Amino acid sequence: MEETSSATMKAAVGKDYGEIRDMVEVVDDQPRPGTPREGYLVVKVLACALAPGDNRVLSGRTKMVQGPPAFPYVIGGDVCGVVHEVGENVEGFKPGDCVVARFFTAGPRGGLAEYYEVKATLTEHKPKTLTPVEAASLASSGTSAYIAVENTIKEGQSVLVLGGGGGVGTMLVQLAKRKKPSFLAVTTAAPKVVQDLGVADHVINYEQENWWEVAEITDQAPFDVIIDLGQGVSAWKVARKYNLLKSRGQFLTFVGDHHVLWAQGIFQIFQSMGPPLWRSAWTPCIPGVPTFRWQLDGLPDKREPLTNLFKLVDEGGLRVVLSNGSPFPFTTDGVQSAMEQLATRKAHGKVVVKVAEE
Repeated sequence: MEETSSATMKAAVGKDYGEIRDMVEVVDDQPRPGTPREGYLVVKVLACALAPGDNRVLSGRTKMVQGPPAFPYVIGGDVCGVVHEVGENVEGFKPGDCVVARFFTAGPRGGLAEYYEVKATLTEHKPKTLTPVEAASLASSGTSAYIAVENTIKEGQSVLVLGGGGGVGTMLVQLAKRKKPSFLAVTTAAPKVVQDLGVADHVINYEQENWWEVAEITDQAPFDVIIDLGQGVSAWKVARKYNLLKSRGQFLTFVGDHHVLWAQGIFQIFQSMGPPLWRSAWTPCIPGVPTFRWQLDGLPDKREPLTNLFKLVDEGGLRVVLSNGSPFPFTTDGVQSAMEQLATRKAHGKVVVKVAEE
């Protein structure tokens, strides 16, 4: 169990389940982490990246699986900061090191504060080429993108990414390009954001045209891989209906069947998670049917994906894309505005709050 000290700190908290403007507040009397547990570090936070999971936890929609143990709870879980204190049996880190860490709880919490206890196995040294704000943005989103590309795309395959303009998508399309795809198409509501990355062969504004009817898509179909970052089961159905995937192609979704996940009880969990999990189980077993896979939020409890990603970052060629307005200020209005931007599902790039100067 995490220890707390008698000292307090500034933190962004969720006071209870509810609306952002009603329940999110920056306070200055939140208990500060005490001596770190074995295998953990306490860091002085410089920047904290937010994600849809932060809004999901606050809403209470997934309280049965991601709910905080008590209120108020500290929002956020992906940070860049400076090591303040090192727990027992932690190697490779010392006070003063600038590091990046992702959350280790079922839902993101604990990070948007002046101090944060992080798990050593989910912590890595900050890339020298990135600012703390940029580095924080890669903790979970970059790791998710890296794992998806490494587990799904083979060199020379044709790839279609649906919703490539967000925090995960902008990094994923760049990593996909490193696989030297025969063709890489991306749909987004912010075509200029993706075009400026210079990696896609064709970019489609899905708000202006049906991506499955675009000539560049139909001419290249069927694809080896389709990665869905926001549409849900309708994208899978369209891909099947219009033969946009090869018979043993892969359809990887980050959102399951619907972009809004409900898990307030057993029935809702089954209703939300049952169909995509069942589809993931049977499609690999049927000859001639594309494989459906769902990349859930749970990331492996190891540092390796983040280490590998940061090596690529330091080698050059990967750009971090921040949302309009990022970094947001570490104030009540700033944090509320950051979470409201996420709630629109129109954040093009990663949403980050700057907590302190380096």
